[in-house]
Amino acid sequence: TQWSIPVGEHYLTVGAAYEKQQLDNRQFLFKNTQWSLYAEDEWYLTDLLALTAGLRLDDNDQFNTQLSPRLYGVYTLNHHWTVKGGLSTGYRAPSLTEMEGDWVQESCNGRCEVFGNPDLKAETSVNTEVGLYFVGDDTLT
Repeated sequence: TQWSIPVGEHYLTVGAAYEKQQLDNRQFLFKNTQWSLYAEDEWYLTDLLALTAGLRLDDNDQFNTQLSPRLYGVYTLNHHWTVKGGLSTGYRAPSLTEMEGDWVQESCNGRCEVFGNPDLKAETSVNTEVGLYFVGDDTLT
């Protein structure tokens, strides 16, 4: 669920997510719950400059709680050119089918089996972006 609202020179977005997974193969019952909360503020400092800051909090039964921040900027040089850049972090916990070693799933129309790996860890990432963007006129001559 997500809500967005303009507040003056800011555009605020907040949201939450909840996921409950369960695998039952009559011998084993696996359960996992994950919830997330996030907030983002897109701040228009001028007509040419916008900054976005955000935070996401993830909590998973199988892994630690993770906080993922984000900072991004957009500066319009003129009608054709824009500079964009930012830094963000990411987090992804494995699903139950990916990490349960006692769970076997048929795939490939029954020609292969997919086994879970109990040694999987949650993934984290650090992402950077810097770009110069050009938008031409609507007509070609």
